[in-house]
Amino acid sequence: MAVRATSGVVHLVGIGGIGVSGLARILLAHGYAVTGSDLKRNEQTDELEAMGVGMHVGHSPDHLPDGCSLVVRSAAIPDDNVEIAAARERGIEVVKYAQMLGRLMGAKIGIAVSGSHGKTSTTAMVAYILARAGFEPTFVCGGVIPQLGSNAAPGKGKHFVAEACEYDRSFHQLRPQCAVITNIEEDHLDYYKDIQEIAAAFEQFAGKVGEKGLVVGSLDNPHSAAIVERCKGHGEGTSIAKDADWRARNVSVVDGQWRFEALKYGRPFGEFTLKVPGIHNVSNALAAMAVATWSGVGREIIQLALSEFSGAARRFQVLGEGNGAVVIDDYGHHPTEIQATLRAARERYPDKRIWCVFQPHQHSRTRMLLKEFGRSFGDANLVLLPEIYAARDSQKDIKGISSADLAKLVNENGTAALYLPTFDDVVRFLAEKIEPGTIVLTMGAGDVYEVGRRFLERKASGTE
Repeated sequence: MAVRATSGVVHLVGIGGIGVSGLARILLAHGYAVTGSDLKRNEQTDELEAMGVGMHVGHSPDHLPDGCSLVVRSAAIPDDNVEIAAARERGIEVVKYAQMLGRLMGAKIGIAVSGSHGKTSTTAMVAYILARAGFEPTFVCGGVIPQLGSNAAPGKGKHFVAEACEYDRSFHQLRPQCAVITNIEEDHLDYYKDIQEIAAAFEQFAGKVGEKGLVVGSLDNPHSAAIVERCKGHGEGTSIAKDADWRARNVSVVDGQWRFEALKYGRPFGEFTLKVPGIHNVSNALAAMAVATWSGVGREIIQLALSEFSGAARRFQVLGEGNGAVVIDDYGHHPTEIQATLRAARERYPDKRIWCVFQPHQHSRTRMLLKEFGRSFGDANLVLLPEIYAARDSQKDIKGISSADLAKLVNENGTAALYLPTFDDVVRFLAEKIEPGTIVLTMGAGDVYEVGRRFLERKASGTE
């Protein structure tokens, strides 16, 4: 299907997801009528409905509209979904989200940002820099970018910036001229066999870029470094610790901001300041400046944009303050992400108590990486663990492990941890035990952000 203004109707199954909801915005701008369905409403579906999208809660064959020419399904939607089955019976083309994203990207200069960690923040950085430069990019990000007002937007410019997910090898459907690999680690082990299979998938993704394009990857990760090394002539490496095409040195934290000097091909490129915390965001910024420079953005605009960039939603997002306790929310759900985020919190708040409320995401991931999770909370003073958020889990997975198992292991590794099964339990504990000056950091890919919001509402109302 060509990407053009049309009166055709596209139906999106799983429209409430952050990626598919962003795709809906792009399709609306291209002139398509859009309908969609999901199991429940959220902020994204409400906004889309206000924009004219026909919204349905739940799944039913009756949700397919008359005149429907294409059905797009989220990667989380199974083959036996009733709407997918009905579309096939009616002879309507069915594609996955990433396939449609690839079609849209193919019409512009595609910039696809991948990686086990940091891809949302790096995608947001690139989109913000290009927008600040006046390039008017199209972008689809895995998180809302408050400074750009959305998680996705159509742009009049020639660039299409998209977050590229490795699950289900979705990123193989994209058509980038520039590919970023922030790092490669073990994850999605319910889909991939091992780290070798994961790295091979990323290498295939990098191969989507032609020799006139660019592959940017971290040399501080051995798997992404190996891919950059094999991209002779069109690969650029980034590093905090090693000689690289793009390197950060003299990194420091001053008044809660991260400062560093960037080197380009071994020569000084400029002094940079970041509001977003953590050494991992310095690494993300190196990738973003490599992409922005390749795209034609000048150094001064890159410096300005990065100094202004306030991050993506749910990436170390300060939600507010209740009774002197600062509540911060973060999407981190992998052991490496937990360690990096807690380290950033400790560097920003060196003299504060840090209470981490971590909701594990997926029983299978928790089981497969249990030892790594157990060692991830060293920078926290206390860890509160509600029950695991189930996603793509079998009943065997769900019955096989609990957050109680993780709490025991965290305690054995020297950090105090409590298993509090429900959000009610966690909010009540915080309300009763919190002291002024404590940092409450909610973390996880599920709905753990509700804990912080409910705690702040309770404090604001005076309910104890």
